[in-house]
Amino acid sequence: MTALGLGTVQLGLPYGNAVQKPVMLETDAAEILTFAAEQGVLFWDTAAAYGQSEKRIGGFLRRHPLFQPEISTKIPAFSPEICADFTSYQRYAMNSLEASFSDLGLKRLALLQFHQCEVEFLRSKVFAKITDQLLESGICAAIGVSVYDVDQANAALMCPNVSSLQIPVNMVDQRFVTPRQIELYQSRQVRLIARSIFMQGVLVDDCPIPPVKKFAELSTLRQRSLAAVQPTGMTLYAACLSFVLQNLADTLSIALIGADTVSSLASAVESAGALKGPLDADIVREFLQIGIEAEATGLLNPPNWNR
Repeated sequence: MTALGLGTVQLGLPYGNAVQKPVMLETDAAEILTFAAEQGVLFWDTAAAYGQSEKRIGGFLRRHPLFQPEISTKIPAFSPEICADFTSYQRYAMNSLEASFSDLGLKRLALLQFHQCEVEFLRSKVFAKITDQLLESGICAAIGVSVYDVDQANAALMCPNVSSLQIPVNMVDQRFVTPRQIELYQSRQVRLIARSIFMQGVLVDDCPIPPVKKFAELSTLRQRSLAAVQPTGMTLYAACLSFVLQNLADTLSIALIGADTVSSLASAVESAGALKGPLDADIVREFLQIGIEAEATGLLNPPNWNR
């Protein structure tokens, strides 16, 4: 069954449609974390690359020592030169982890993920060796990779030390949840964490679309999505939640919700609790076709939105 998790990039830096705004106040971040704790959202996803996110989570945990959510952070991506040499990679990775543990106030993680996800790196001896060492040291109980395309996911699946994948999944982006891919995940018994379930706000009915070069194309994508979901009588927002929480309930472990306000997180929790059932298969197929066309124009991967 898919559970809601908290994505915390917004807690630490401007992101998505708020990229031109200042980072949120620490008090606002604390309110979001408090609400998540109260509502039983117990998986919190962060990263060294998320600005002040780790420090703010660490501050919250120090103030609430009895509260113990599952915290997952990530080793950042490094240059190809560093990744090609084990000694260099080990030094940078361990320095990053030391800083993350200090900020979070933790000594061990249930899940440690990698932001480095190039196929060549995932197939390298460097990756195999560093993951061996991390698991043997007890720094983490499990290793995961945050990926952007299916080739990267499949390369990660070839590493026996990888037991978790963080993947972009939404009604438009179904690349990672085809029957073939789901069979591969199940054969490896990997844990799947879904991110970008609202496509950085593009798949939210009236949310500002990120100010990017492909703004017009993203606006058209939203209008097509609104038209496709209209026969259901649901909001686009609710349909997105229904897809990941109910249609993919047997596939996904966690669906990450990013929040820039307490009210936005409250809306997600309330909407999730009010869902009536999975989306009709015809609606899912219609969104699949929208996604195929979106992929052809470079809209599925947000880094392409400014190209």
